[in-house]
Amino acid sequence: MHGIKRSRVPPVPDSAEVERKKRDKEAKRIEEYTGLVSALREKSEAKDYNQETLELTAKVLALNPEYQTAWGVRRRVLLEGVFPPLTPEEKIQSLQADLLLTNEALKSNPKNYSVWEHRKWCLETMGEGADWGREMKMCEAYLERDGRNFHSWDYRRYLITSILALPPSPNRPQPTTTSELAYTTRKISASFSNFSAWHYRTKLLQKLWEEEGWSEEHEERRKRVDEEFELVKQANWSDPNDQSAWLYHRWLVGKGSIPIVRREISGIEELLEEEPDSRWCLDSLVYYKRLLVGLLEPEGEPTREEREALNLEALGMLRKLEQVDPMRGARYRDLAVHILPNKR
Repeated sequence: MHGIKRSRVPPVPDSAEVERKKRDKEAKRIEEYTGLVSALREKSEAKDYNQETLELTAKVLALNPEYQTAWGVRRRVLLEGVFPPLTPEEKIQSLQADLLLTNEALKSNPKNYSVWEHRKWCLETMGEGADWGREMKMCEAYLERDGRNFHSWDYRRYLITSILALPPSPNRPQPTTTSELAYTTRKISASFSNFSAWHYRTKLLQKLWEEEGWSEEHEERRKRVDEEFELVKQANWSDPNDQSAWLYHRWLVGKGSIPIVRREISGIEELLEEEPDSRWCLDSLVYYKRLLVGLLEPEGEPTREEREALNLEALGMLRKLEQVDPMRGARYRDLAVHILPNKR
């Protein structure tokens, strides 16, 4: 995903005896799980929201933390059966136990939607008892393990939004748009293929423009954009076959201006000389040459010759793309038809 190739080593086949033992173990596990789910369903239908049902949800989720219904039943049990007689302090302790439960589930699968959502619910239900600083550290730990996990990035954005909605406090971290941009810079510097970090950066920069009141022509904004072009250039030259930085580059160019698009085309052509079979270099040049054609079109006849040349160059690159990336050959042929249907 995102241009990262995964190498897979074929596993060594197990012996017949080992296979049989594995099947028997799995059959017992399925039987146990099916029985627990059936019992939980009966408890839920009877609205038997007590400690026994709460423990039953824990057993089900230990076997299958992706079972969303069990998380939902657990929340109802807590709200309607467990919390009412508790003091606020006891309620927070109970929710902290649920945070530990989600931690165990995330260890086995940190890309589980249901677990992350339950964790959010725990924090929101804790109210002032939520430890947002600890949550930030926990989230950063998950991003250290897998910097491209978009679930962890989504949770980080949730934490930032939640913290900023609260009154300032010395007991809580006070993240800013600038500090979050610095965080994405660190993550991108560690791995240029971090698509989630690039994506988050697009949101942060837009927010920065709004906070500072910088229009597109503002000097500080233009200076910052130039810095972003330099960052993404480093990424593209480091690994021209990774799509993450190329997609960010397209966002950065946006609708474009003639000087910027000319400059970026020139830079990518330099890279293409070093990497003549780079799919993303070729694909991006086709995209930007077509973008430049559109920008020049309002100028009419004075730019007609240049526009025709750009279209011909794009067509030649599409033919090259058919060779270097045959899997998407139909896409390139379709694009060619729309560029110069009579010149093919």
